[in-house]
Amino acid sequence: MTDAEWTTLAERIAADGMLRNSSTIALPPTGRSAPVIGASTGIEPLFRLTDPHHPDFLHPAARPVLAETGGDGLIREVTRHGRLPAGGPVGDSVRDVLAVATQIQPSGHLAMVSAIQSCVDEAVAKTVNLPTTATPADICDVYQAAWEAGCKGITVYRDGSRSSQPKAL
Repeated sequence: MTDAEWTTLAERIAADGMLRNSSTIALPPTGRSAPVIGASTGIEPLFRLTDPHHPDFLHPAARPVLAETGGDGLIREVTRHGRLPAGGPVGDSVRDVLAVATQIQPSGHLAMVSAIQSCVDEAVAKTVNLPTTATPADICDVYQAAWEAGCKGITVYRDGSRSSQPKAL
């Protein structure tokens, strides 16, 4: 379709609101399906900067940044723990770029998904990772904020809520 045809279609859908059981924009793959095909997990942040099954693996985008900011010592620390240490020689800009899913505040996860949701017809698959200390009220707040932001779906995972963790740091 041409740009003009897409614009006409979008205007028609917006005018009558009658689009059912169909969509023009979807956002696969998801955090669950991507590893099966070796693809990016879409908008999900990395869960860790390393691969727990391959102890020497460090995400290729992280290595040069870590080498420049903290050298071999920082690379060893991140490789051992899968994420940046709480303190250390990296600044906020590096910490923001290399933050893993469990280091991002719920509001950051929601901002990410709501920004994309407004451009996508289907629900966007996104998990909000919460710490073990999250209360039922915290979880309710995430769902409420997601609804208010116009998200069509959201998943919340509280660390330690299952006897067998799907992923663990």
